[in-house]
Amino acid sequence: MKYQDFLIMILIFLGFFGYIFFRIHLLVVRGKKNQYHNDSIDITKINKNISELVQIDPNFTESNLVNKAYSLYEKFQYAWTNADDYSLKVVLNDELYKNYSFQISEQKRLHEKNIIKDIEYLNGKLLGFTNTKNTLNVYVELEVKLIDYIIDETTNEIVVGEDIPTTYKYKLVISRDKKDSKSSVESFVISKIRNLEGD
Repeated sequence: MKYQDFLIMILIFLGFFGYIFFRIHLLVVRGKKNQYHNDSIDITKINKNISELVQIDPNFTESNLVNKAYSLYEKFQYAWTNADDYSLKVVLNDELYKNYSFQISEQKRLHEKNIIKDIEYLNGKLLGFTNTKNTLNVYVELEVKLIDYIIDETTNEIVVGEDIPTTYKYKLVISRDKKDSKSSVESFVISKIRNLEGD
């Protein structure tokens, strides 16, 4: 075999395995991107008689709670894309905050950034609630349009997603610690979030 032919074979071999490595990397990134947007949210045992919420607090109307859920969701997405750890802590409960804070650290380590922008509210509805001794959990479904993709910060190239508006549906659980001294609606934070894409 000629030396030139040998070099060509080596280059083809390296190119093939480079492509395989790149595809595996994309799959890993996609998995990380959705890892914390897929909490299990079971609505089979919730109280769906949402009129009972205003008996708990007159401010707990459907419009107020859906608006609060969207406000939290919007703040969460912008805090996430800006790697704003403090703002994440304000809108998430402790467990969810730890998950997303770790994910931000991982993205920084990999020099990747999830770009979220142009969020637009389309629709929302209240699904129900659970009322425990210490916590009120309200289940909400949101439909939004936004641009969502991941870039490699070293090259600014898009590695996952596209720079185009896409419609998504989410289920959220917003929770209120009954010991919280803030006003009733303002004291809610996101405790679970699930992207319904693929459900």
